[in-house]
Amino acid sequence: MELWRYYRILYRRKWVVLAGVLACMLAAAAIVFYTPTTLESVSYVRQVTPQTLGSTVLQEMQNFRPELAQASVARHAASSVFRAYYIGLLGNNEDYTRRVREALDREAEQGAALAEDVVAIKEFLDRRAARPYIFDSNQRDKLLNDYTTVLPERESDLIRIVVKVPDNFVGSDPSRDGPEFAQAAAFAAAIAFKYSYKAKNYDPSEIRAYLERKVQEARADLEAKRAALEEYKKARGIADLTTAAQVKLARLGDVDFQFRTAQVQAREAAQRVRAAQNELKTLPLTREEQKTTGDNSLWITLATELARKEQELASMLTYRGENHPEVQALRKSIEDLKNAQAQEQRQRIVQKVEAVNPIHTQTLDRFVQAKVESIAANARASALAGVIPQMKSELNSFPQDEREIALRTVEVQTAEQTFSFLKNKLEEARIRENEPYRAGDISIIGVIDPKPATSRKLQLALALPLSLLLAFAVVLLLDYIDTTVRTPDQVEDLLGLPVVTMVPISRSPSLVKGLPAPGLRECYEMLTAELWHLASQDAGKGAILVAGAAPRAGRSTTASNLAVALAGDGARVILVDADLRNPTQHILFGVDNSKGLANVLSGGAALEDVAVPTRVEGLLLVPSGPQPDNPIRLLRGEAMERFVADAVAVADFVVFDSPAGASFADATVLAGIIKRTLLVQSAGVAPSGAEAEFRMRLDQVGAEYLGVLFNRVRPEDVRGPLGGRSIYRSLPPSPPPSGTVSPTSPAIPG
Repeated sequence: MELWRYYRILYRRKWVVLAGVLACMLAAAAIVFYTPTTLESVSYVRQVTPQTLGSTVLQEMQNFRPELAQASVARHAASSVFRAYYIGLLGNNEDYTRRVREALDREAEQGAALAEDVVAIKEFLDRRAARPYIFDSNQRDKLLNDYTTVLPERESDLIRIVVKVPDNFVGSDPSRDGPEFAQAAAFAAAIAFKYSYKAKNYDPSEIRAYLERKVQEARADLEAKRAALEEYKKARGIADLTTAAQVKLARLGDVDFQFRTAQVQAREAAQRVRAAQNELKTLPLTREEQKTTGDNSLWITLATELARKEQELASMLTYRGENHPEVQALRKSIEDLKNAQAQEQRQRIVQKVEAVNPIHTQTLDRFVQAKVESIAANARASALAGVIPQMKSELNSFPQDEREIALRTVEVQTAEQTFSFLKNKLEEARIRENEPYRAGDISIIGVIDPKPATSRKLQLALALPLSLLLAFAVVLLLDYIDTTVRTPDQVEDLLGLPVVTMVPISRSPSLVKGLPAPGLRECYEMLTAELWHLASQDAGKGAILVAGAAPRAGRSTTASNLAVALAGDGARVILVDADLRNPTQHILFGVDNSKGLANVLSGGAALEDVAVPTRVEGLLLVPSGPQPDNPIRLLRGEAMERFVADAVAVADFVVFDSPAGASFADATVLAGIIKRTLLVQSAGVAPSGAEAEFRMRLDQVGAEYLGVLFNRVRPEDVRGPLGGRSIYRSLPPSPPPSGTVSPTSPAIPG
């Protein structure tokens, strides 16, 4: 039942659906073809998998949960280092371009980069040097925050960098078209990701250069101390120290070496602490995940009040001058409202969802780890610094020469250990620097040519079902607010009477004029069958009043069609046009209206004088006649009762037409005389309350209801025979009225 109801609703307003779909499709086509195309270019990078066997945190993460390591690397795109490299490479910033070229040259020398990759990156840098992209602050923010996305590729070790930009993002310069910029931005993002990640974490070449300087300094210091020790021995004539002195001297040298090592570690940890602190200052603790904005009710209230005040001022200035106190006060009020409105924002944040910034959390972890290492190294250095003076004081028991040689020997041993330590570190740095791909490095996989992010054909294809849904929603909304009467159930609820027959809407609703619509006669035959049954039970009650509350409900057409249908069944029928205000029956039948009911009621003629034969056999028409000054007075008189009795005496059925019951009292007066009343209700008309009021007036005069003829019904609004158009199309057209009665032969016995 629900599906049938929705079908009827949609079919009834099928043109609304078609118009809505057409309008939506035209709007979608305009938006699709006039909105700049969004171009998408994708580049891929990959982090090199660790090859060493050390148990570092990165290795453990990649061995156990590789997707976590991949996501951690992808979050590097949120760092300020990547953003600076990204914009710097597109805009040909000298600093960032120089860094990339130097790193690229080192990789080329070491064989750590493919020749074609080196050529491609250098060509890109050369093109940007010739034609850099210049961005304003708004474009830069959009490119970084809205148009560039870095995500780990699912079920893969790749990191995908997606750049989606409108094809007019770079302006109106024809030499910088959208596809070129999209591809350049994707490639620049991959280059920036590779080298900014290396710069943020570590650069082995810088570490190697630093260690080389330190090794040279340690070698020079060791040689100087050895030479000083040998000269002192020769000058004093001492060969070696005693065994006890050598033992104490070895212990002192070992402690001194540990002390110096702790100092170096403390300085390195302090540097990492400062670097992490500086980075934490630039990183927010939380980041915005979602924000919902809405209208500021205070701003809207102020705007409404301001508009009212300005309108009041304009009205006041028409009859008062500028210097009038009320005008000045009103202007002051307007200025106050403008100032208050300026302090408010039109949009306000309704809901904002924030989450912990993962980059801030990682940096904070590095800061805590470096701080702990710094504290531990400083504590170890402090403890060793307290032990060294005590051990040196033990050397005071030696003779002066042995004590001096012991101290110099400790310095030589410390210098040897420092030199050996730095040399080992230098060798490790050189090995790491010469690795073609080091663990944690980023390699560029490739860049995909730009293409439209979404197909226009696909957008239009998606617009079709969406427009259908929108049209359906509009139709359902119209049906929800529609209060018109469309179904028999609604008519019965409105009038409290049963529907005896339904007449479908058609272009030829009359059985008198033209070719009647298929199935029209059959609808009236349902009513005539009921009337024949009532006539067989109550002889002498063949008068029928056709009435209706609303104008243009189809009363006159119904009365003429009912009379023709009864005559077609073989009955003797008189059709009386009792609508003395706007008569139409003489027009339908094409007869003279110079004499009619008005003449009979005024005493100027008899029934047989005004009854006019029609071209329908068995049907006589009594026109309304000349329009009287007071129709209700004629209808209320005894002459009307005698006319009804005379007509019923000579005919099987007498059908009376009447004016609108909601506008005139004529139908109520006639119902009090005729009694049997057929109400006509037109479909598609919203109830105004006049129907119930007319029904109440008919009840007061004792009307006897035959039921309701539901007129102009749409077949899709009802179920059953009327709901199937194919049934009526299969019926032959109703034949025109035939059997013309001769105008000279008397229709009523004299």
